[in-house]
Amino acid sequence: MVRFIEYMDVGNINGWNKDDVLSLKDIITIIENKFELSKVEPNYVGEVANRYRFKNGTGEIGIISSVSKPFCHSCTRSRITMDGKFVTCLFANGGLDLRKPIRDDLTDTEISKIISDTWKIRDDRYSEIRSNLSNTSNKKKKIEMFQLGG
Repeated sequence: MVRFIEYMDVGNINGWNKDDVLSLKDIITIIENKFELSKVEPNYVGEVANRYRFKNGTGEIGIISSVSKPFCHSCTRSRITMDGKFVTCLFANGGLDLRKPIRDDLTDTEISKIISDTWKIRDDRYSEIRSNLSNTSNKKKKIEMFQLGG
């Protein structure tokens, strides 16, 4: 499978501009100029790639489209940063410090509950509200991709 990812404004230093984004629709149009595609249903709830199979049966592509077709409402992804922060969104400006509970020797069950409780109250919707944000709120300092991993 070949996977395409729309150019995203993760972090603060990548010079992102929405006009530079090649959207899901654009990518499909370019590929369909040469090959017929058929949409593939997701393998699981929360799958972030829109998947397409080549009709001639020779492969599949996936497109992660957080700019043109946000998936915040069904996202099941989280990350732990290199400094031990539990982050519930690629566009977050912070995270929950897991070092203290680990260093305080909490049990796996207790740490799992902390993570679960944090996930349950998350309200990350950056990609869904990106276009409604003012330039000031859109410029909030976000965690850089190299810190998030990926």
